[in-house]
Formats: sequence, C-alpha cells, structure tokens
Amino acid sequence: MSAAILLLSDGRPGHFNQSHSLFAATDPARSTRRVLTLPAPRKRLKHLVLAAFLLARRSNLLLRLLYRAYYGVPLPVIDERLIVSTGGDTLVANLLLAAAYRLPNIFVGKPSTYTRCGVRLLVTSIGAPSPGRVIVLRLGPVAITPRPRTTPTKLRRRVAVLLGGDSNEYHYHAADYRALAIALNSLCHRHGLRLLLTTSRRTAAEGEAILEQFLDPAVVEDCTWYNRAPRPVSQQYCEQADLILCSEDSGTM
Repeated sequence: MSAAILLLSDGRPGHFNQSHSLFAATDPARSTRRVLTLPAPRKRLKHLVLAAFLLARRSNLLLRLLYRAYYGVPLPVIDERLIVSTGGDTLVANLLLAAAYRLPNIFVGKPSTYTRCGVRLLVTSIGAPSPGRVIVLRLGPVAITPRPRTTPTKLRRRVAVLLGGDSNEYHYHAADYRALAIALNSLCHRHGLRLLLTTSRRTAAEGEAILEQFLDPAVVEDCTWYNRAPRPVSQQYCEQADLILCSEDSGTM
C-alpha cells in the first residue's frame, strides 16, 4: 500500500521536524507517510521559477520543465494524496508537485503571492488567520519528546540560550554578538547563573568566534558551536535550565 502523505524535506532537521509534527498532530487515523528529500536547488532561479509557476500551473509540460530547471532532475512520480513541507527551500517543489498531480498541499512558512495562489493550507506565524486557508500559530509546530524530569546531582541555576542568526528579516553584526556575550556575562554574575548555550546553522562562524572570545568561561557550563560540531541539544538544554532565552529569529529551536 502506498503512503498517504508525502513530506518534503530540504535536509534541515528544524524544517522537517515541523512538517512531521504537523502530520503527527493532525492525523488521528495515523496515515502512512513517505519522505522525499529534495536535491540541492539552483537558488538563483527561485524567483524566476516561482513567477513562471503562476503562468504555467495548468500545464504539466511546463511544470515538469520548471522542476528540472530548478532541481536538475525530472519531476518525481508520486501517488500520495497530500503534500506537506516546511521552509522556503521546499516551496518550489511543493507548488510544482501539487499542481502537476492536482493534489492538496500544506506549507509551513511565510505568506506570499505564491502561497496564496498555490497552497491549499498555509500554517504560519505571520498575518491573520483565514478559515480553511491560513492557520496562524505563535510558534512553529515543533514536536518534543517527553522525558521524565531528572533531579540534578548539583544544585545549579542554569540559563539555556538558543541563538539563531541571519535570515531575511534579521541580520547580526560583530557588535551584536559582542554585546550579547557581555550581557550574558553580566546576567550570570549578577544572578549566579550558568550558561547552556547553543548556536544554530544560521549563526555565522564569525559570530561563534566572537561569542567564544567574550564569554567568561567561569559562567559557561556547556556550549555547542553548531557550525563546528553540531549537536541536537536544544531540548536537553531547556530541560536542564531554570530560564530559557531564545533569539527572536529562532523560535523553532
């Protein structure tokens, strides 16, 4: 029996987690799912392909040509009944596959002309809800794995810091990272806190270097420099912390 739902993945755990979480939370029948990992796209063609999609969405031949132009491979054969994806790098595949196979689709991401025209249901944290079309959440639909709370062997007041980085809306400069490190030092010394800090795939290597330079080692209990040695520690740090700080650009961490 074929899978009922196709989840598109761009290879980024934070994006795929949202698609999987949405699938798990909204499917009481527990339909089967299949994951399609997308090839690396030719990003410079993105806006051109999306603009062409608006004109070509009723022509299977043109949809197939656009998919090949953007991903460098033929349009895949699918027989699922629903397409779900998260993040801008999956949007092109979501739109083209849904149009080519006349399937309903769900996209988790930002509103745009293309999502309004080509997505059956948009899940977003921006804008206003629309019955049957747009669901607005305060945070992305990220699943966590419940674990029994453990009693720490030593009583330490910890603060988990989940730090993102540059995106379309947010831009960090060297002075921002330096100011953040100095502020965290002050916070920890003033209140007797210890840091559990993780950066993310968006955090620039320069930013990680500045943080490492200016953070006081005396207040750091554990750091994960994601660009050097990525570890999925966000949930672990949050479970161990008394206080959680998350940069505004990284609500899904």
